[in-house]
Amino acid sequence: MKHKIKIWYSTGNSFGSEDTSTVLEMEWNNMDVAKANLRRIKEHYICYTVDNDYSGKKGWYFKELSPENKLMYDTKEQQDWYHKSKYDSYYHSLVLKTDDGKDWQIPPSWIGYFESLKEGKIIFDDADTHFEF
Repeated sequence: MKHKIKIWYSTGNSFGSEDTSTVLEMEWNNMDVAKANLRRIKEHYICYTVDNDYSGKKGWYFKELSPENKLMYDTKEQQDWYHKSKYDSYYHSLVLKTDDGKDWQIPPSWIGYFESLKEGKIIFDDADTHFEF
């Protein structure tokens, strides 16, 4: 059975926003690998949100994190999803894993000034695993 990851997010501009979704092009046979990638996406977005708090209340999101997410944020450069080039910030690229353990680097379309991640879900047959923001 093939598993895919579907992401729901809002996007827009100064004049409005809309909800949209995307399905990652990679497929996984191994459900555990797909779940681990879903976790990577969530952790990446949590760190991005802390680093890019556009609310004007810098640090409020970090204060609301659970102790394990604070530790994950503090050690983000050691996380397996972390990728930073000398030309760009880590949040413009995300490393996921293939079934055989190889790195698969993607640009997350749900990251940006007007974007806001809503939900991620593993899609296959009738069951699902997901998270929401």
